[in-house]
Amino acid sequence: MPLHCTGCGKEVDDDSKFCRHCGAQLNQDRRASASGFDRLSADSSAQQHWVARLIAYVIDVTAVLMAEVVFYGSLRASGSPFVPFFPPPWDPTVVTGFYGGLTMLFYAALMERYWGHTIGKRVVSLKTTSSAGGKPTLRQAFVRNVSKVFWLFLLLDIVGGFVTRGDYRERYLDRVAGTMVVAQARPA
Repeated sequence: MPLHCTGCGKEVDDDSKFCRHCGAQLNQDRRASASGFDRLSADSSAQQHWVARLIAYVIDVTAVLMAEVVFYGSLRASGSPFVPFFPPPWDPTVVTGFYGGLTMLFYAALMERYWGHTIGKRVVSLKTTSSAGGKPTLRQAFVRNVSKVFWLFLLLDIVGGFVTRGDYRERYLDRVAGTMVVAQARPA
C-alpha cells in the first residue's frame, strides 16, 4: 500500500522524513496504526477530517436535492411529455432512489474531475487528488464516487476504508481508484 503525504496527498517513499513534493514533515508512525478506526479514535486531526467530510457530504446532498426539486418541478410545471417518467420532486425516491443516486454520482464525479472538489468540499477546504497529486481522472472520479448511488453503499465504502490498512483519509473505493481527499489551502 503506497504512503501519501498528509499535506499534499502525493505518494512518498516509506522511509522519507519529509515530502519531496511540498516539504511537509512526515509522521514516522504512519504504518503503526492497524486501521482507520484506530487512528480515528486516537487522533483529533483524523476526527476533524471526517467531520469536515460529513459536513461536505451534507452540503452536496442539499445542493443536489435543490437542483432536483427545481428540475423536476419545472418539468412538471411546463407540462412536458416526459413528466410521467419522473416522480414529483417531493417523492422520497427522488432523494434516496434511482434518480437521486445517479444525480449524486454524476455531480460528484464531474465536479471532482474538472475542479478537484465538490461544492461541499470547497466550503470545508478539502480537495480530491489522485495518487500522483493532481486532479483525479474521469475514471478515478467515477470509481471513487460510485458508492454514492445509494447511502448504504457509501456507508460500507467508509467502513471498508476504516477496517483495512491504509491512510485514514481513504474510503475503500479511494484505494481502488488511487485517490485521496486532502486539506486544501484556504484562498487568501
